Amino acid sequence: MKTYNDIMKVLKPLEQELLQVATYLEPDGSQNCVIIMDNDPTRFVETLKPLSSFARGKRLPYPLIIDRSFLMSSRDSYPLELLNFSHQYTNLYSREDLLKVLSFDKQDMRLQMERELKSKLLLTRMAILEGRKSEGELNRIIRRSILAICPVLKGFLYLSGAGIPSSFDNLLNNCQQILSLNLAILKACLEEKRSTLNTAVDYLALINALLIKLDEINL
Repeated sequence: MKTYNDIMKVLKPLEQELLQVATYLEPDGSQNCVIIMDNDPTRFVETLKPLSSFARGKRLPYPLIIDRSFLMSSRDSYPLELLNFSHQYTNLYSREDLLKVLSFDKQDMRLQMERELKSKLLLTRMAILEGRKSEGELNRIIRRSILAICPVLKGFLYLSGAGIPSSFDNLLNNCQQILSLNLAILKACLEEKRSTLNTAVDYLALINALLIKLDEINL
């Protein structure tokens, strides 16, 4: 697996501003990275050019770069994104572990979960209906959508007060138990390279079912 293990070599010039560098796993098993600074560096683009070269050379996603102020002021507007990596991460550098102390209002979490599910329902349906798609293209559309709504599954566990497991399989199993829904299609679409139109329709039906379950939650 491609990793960020030697990323600190290119971040050395930024060490005075660095607060935390952490990696986390996406549902498909790939690694991602978040970099938290005290303040954005001066000459931001030029200063971070070595990081761009590092990510391209390793064929890794470009790390999420945020500063302390953005992180702490975004708990109400981006709770899902922050929850996605703050519940399970590995520190590569930590002068101050800000991710450890993050907490979220459940109303904010529920609102963003609804927005995320509805947006993926509309966007995925439009992408499918735009024209004739091969089974490979359908699979890529569904995979992108699944990766985007996986934080919503973590949100369901957060709202229920349950712990959030680090593995994708355990995440699905725990959500199936509290939601009484069959989520097997999510794992199948991530593992396969092709998806039929029937699979796409079943996936859209699952998003609708998740929206219904969300409406049933009383906070």
